[in-house]
Amino acid sequence: MIKEPYCFSKDDIEKYAGLENKVLSKSQKIKVGIPISLEKDIKIKEYKINKLLGEGTYSFVWSVSKNNKNYAIKMTKPDNDEEKVTENEISLLKKYNKSNYIISLHDTFYYKDNNKKYLCMVMDELGCDLHILKRMFKYKNSYYDTDSESNKSSDTEMNDPIIAVPFKLAKKITLQILKGLDYIHSNNIIHTDIKLDNILIEKNILDIKNDNDVNIKICDFGTSHFTSDKSNFSVGTIDYSAPECILGLPYGKGIDVWATGCILFEIVTGICLFDYSRYYDDASDISSGFSSSSNDNENDKTQVESLLLCMMKRILDGFPSKIFKKGKYYENYFDYKGRLRFFPNFLEDDTILNSLIDEFNYDKSYAIPFNNFLLKLLCINPNNRKNVKSLLQDEWLLSE
Repeated sequence: MIKEPYCFSKDDIEKYAGLENKVLSKSQKIKVGIPISLEKDIKIKEYKINKLLGEGTYSFVWSVSKNNKNYAIKMTKPDNDEEKVTENEISLLKKYNKSNYIISLHDTFYYKDNNKKYLCMVMDELGCDLHILKRMFKYKNSYYDTDSESNKSSDTEMNDPIIAVPFKLAKKITLQILKGLDYIHSNNIIHTDIKLDNILIEKNILDIKNDNDVNIKICDFGTSHFTSDKSNFSVGTIDYSAPECILGLPYGKGIDVWATGCILFEIVTGICLFDYSRYYDDASDISSGFSSSSNDNENDKTQVESLLLCMMKRILDGFPSKIFKKGKYYENYFDYKGRLRFFPNFLEDDTILNSLIDEFNYDKSYAIPFNNFLLKLLCINPNNRKNVKSLLQDEWLLSE
């Protein structure tokens, strides 16, 4: 485990952050739908382009500057349903902007290029997302650094606890996420897509020397909605999806709490709790009831979700059928006796606590209270899952 001062270097960023060079050629821009006219030093409205930060299926993000201050412009690709998602995000961020832990929206406008309109959102340009910060801590750890000889140097090191983000900092990050959620939940809004990529770190990695330098903001409210409404979009990211979402039950604020629990486990251990991909090849080869031969197969999503439910049962115990049998997709995964239809042989029953002690070498004095807190967020029964206000008062979270 690395300790303060952290002193990340440019070499560390290049080696561990997993970032790619985002300079695209003209043909690449055309392929992904970025206006070819946009280059460094070109202006979008009054904002001068610095560089392309990233691009995805429905949008791309530029680093820009205005009056010697940097911003990020998220441009939504035209003629796409994503524009409706962006409009939803804009309407929420314009009204609900009174939290230090929610991204600030400064401006919105349309950028026109060759008869196409790109809906733009101007926000603060922050340092990185939590996924990158986790990678920096994880791979600076000699245990995970495959290029390091120190991870094999002694039995003592091999028996040391395997920690990515230190407990004290992980608690601070979790506390800030919960404070941000408390604000939106108090306004009866469900975020629906809490994950590492949507938790932004304010400072640049090179400027992070100690825990005080790490502060977060929650972003990406495109699929967020009021508790009284039904979402018009597909919500969540599969690795962080609560069981009620998978089974097609009506969901509430608890899905954000579940996702926060997944995040906390991941930043501390360095491992995604419900990373189905680690078993996916095994499932294809070993299990007679599971096939992952084609990602384009219309049944593939059901197969992945089936494996996730098996992992949840293995780690967190059973599903109360009285609640979950009301789910729209319950019969896809469970038989009439409430048993999972498929349970691959390569999955063994285990618990978070056993994993923390046996796999990550945590002393029981750390593992037990950490496990007890996680189980309050990762309660399979959504009716028994703790709410944000209760968690903000939790003794483990507030302790040093």
